[in-house]
Amino acid sequence: MRCLRYWALILFLGVVPAALAQTAEKAIAFTFDDLPVSTIGQNPEPEFQVQASQITAKMLAILKKHNVHATGFVNEMKLNTPGARDFYSGLLEDWLRNGHLLGHHGYSHLQFGEVTLAAYEDDFLHGDVIVPLLLNYRGIKERYYRYPYNDTGDTAEKKNGFLAFMAAHGYAPAPMTYGNYDWMYASLYDDAMARKDAVFVERLKHEYLVESQRNIDFIEELSDMDFHRQIQQIADLHVNQMNADLLDELLTLFEQKGYKFISLPEALADPAYKTQDQFVGSDGISWLLRWQPALGIPIDYKDDPEPPKWVQDANAALELSGAPR
Repeated sequence: MRCLRYWALILFLGVVPAALAQTAEKAIAFTFDDLPVSTIGQNPEPEFQVQASQITAKMLAILKKHNVHATGFVNEMKLNTPGARDFYSGLLEDWLRNGHLLGHHGYSHLQFGEVTLAAYEDDFLHGDVIVPLLLNYRGIKERYYRYPYNDTGDTAEKKNGFLAFMAAHGYAPAPMTYGNYDWMYASLYDDAMARKDAVFVERLKHEYLVESQRNIDFIEELSDMDFHRQIQQIADLHVNQMNADLLDELLTLFEQKGYKFISLPEALADPAYKTQDQFVGSDGISWLLRWQPALGIPIDYKDDPEPPKWVQDANAALELSGAPR
């Protein structure tokens, strides 16, 4: 009877014992930016369409294999490609047909801190055309916006102004807590693949997964620091050839770390996402860091995992070379 009264009290008060909280199953939602494909842009040539189709099909197959219900954030500028509008819109249909959500990622991927609030709002409106039609057709009500570069505004006035604007248009912001510099690795990966440098490709693959492991450990440490538990995380990745080739291994890595995969709406139901974001600035940092001022914790960037120096140096050299990216 004493045991029954104990559990009845827990249920009544909504209290979870510390021992149970520590053993709760970890969960993460996967989101992908820059749809239809990050590294292709507005290219109508048939070879790019073939590549985009292959990347999309491969990623969707892997997500299905791991029972992941993802959200893809779209730059509608990429749909406005003469001679390929129907094709690139069709790739978005593929995401929806496979049970995934679509969200808004700005029309032209502007960085908020580099433009006015009015220009940013105009870009939002320009990019809020095709995806809502696709969602409405399927009766999908959720509307999420992912800030390009995770730049929420360089001033409090701009940040708060756009939050109000976004809410007035029925959108909720899509935060992120996990990232792994996949965009940097992907540029080097595409270049090495084009040069047929198999040794460098394998080196990049290995380091990308090693860094991803470091980032998993990092978000778990931050979650414990901020909330004294493991919150439901949100991963922010991109649709590119490298992730198409490594997504299976990356998802397996999360599974081995004890994660289950949930949708973005399920992740946002975690009370942690009601924490006030007091951070102002153009740094695209995790919300696990952005929340810290509201939690009375000074933001400390020094332990934020970054790619090793050889990856950063190789990326800088690629940018200087002007090679296609």
